[in-house]
Amino acid sequence: MPRPNYGKYRLFAPLHRTRFADIVICRDPDLMVDVAVKAFNMRNDDGSEPEPDVAAFWRDRFLREARVLARIDHPHIAAVRELSYLDDGTPYMVMPFYPATLSYEIGKDTDDPMTLARLPKNRHARAIELSRALTILR
Repeated sequence: MPRPNYGKYRLFAPLHRTRFADIVICRDPDLMVDVAVKAFNMRNDDGSEPEPDVAAFWRDRFLREARVLARIDHPHIAAVRELSYLDDGTPYMVMPFYPATLSYEIGKDTDDPMTLARLPKNRHARAIELSRALTILR
């Protein structure tokens, strides 16, 4: 479950959850921009806590990922702007949030456009013009 804040960043909306991390959209109160925050949060397939040595291994991989991404300067890879830790020692990385993604475009006409996963079951995603879809896919 996402936390209400990650350091100075205030939760705006959950974006994605993996077996190893929660990815959320937060607001940077200083710069007044939205950012993506990826927080380490490992759990087993059944939702239970992993063994400590397994969690430690994947936590180290998470930290390496943040450090590698911070060194990459490429227009198609989101750079890590910050690596920090919550009070309980949980690491999280802060990256730019790019709302012009396919799921954002498809769900844009809903009250909550951030992800297709939150589209109501009885609602279909809107169509995108072919030229716009090709631009996004490129």
